[in-house]
Amino acid sequence: MFVMPQSRPLDPEIGLATPRVLLAEDDPGMRDLLARILADSGYDVVQAIDGQELLDLVSSALASTPAMEPFDIIVTDVRMPSHTGMDALKLMRSAHVRTPVIVITAFGDEELHRAAYELGAWVLDKPFDLEDFEEAVAAMVRRRQRAAGRALLMV
Repeated sequence: MFVMPQSRPLDPEIGLATPRVLLAEDDPGMRDLLARILADSGYDVVQAIDGQELLDLVSSALASTPAMEPFDIIVTDVRMPSHTGMDALKLMRSAHVRTPVIVITAFGDEELHRAAYELGAWVLDKPFDLEDFEEAVAAMVRRRQRAAGRALLMV
């Protein structure tokens, strides 16, 4: 298990906290590859090895900072031990966790895509181009930062 940093470093160029990504993937090779790509792109990456650890990390982070969601985006595989990525997504949504989610899967049928979409998630089917992965994460982070900026303007 990876320990989450106490504070979020600021990006000096734009004055925003470095975007945090929670990456849940049970395949160590795929998890390491995606984590490295995200870290090289400037993200603070927290890794989970299965659905239970994903839920534990979200729960523990929310308990320590209940006023804000601790991750800018969650990327989760679908088929993992203990809880699938879709099970975790449903549980998070039922607990009113609104963090954007990208679901990655090698088994993305139409029903899975529809269910993920209804829960507000995007789906990337494996195998996917790594550039498409980076672009999807960046697009969701930009959307979240724009929404956060609008919320700050309203305060």
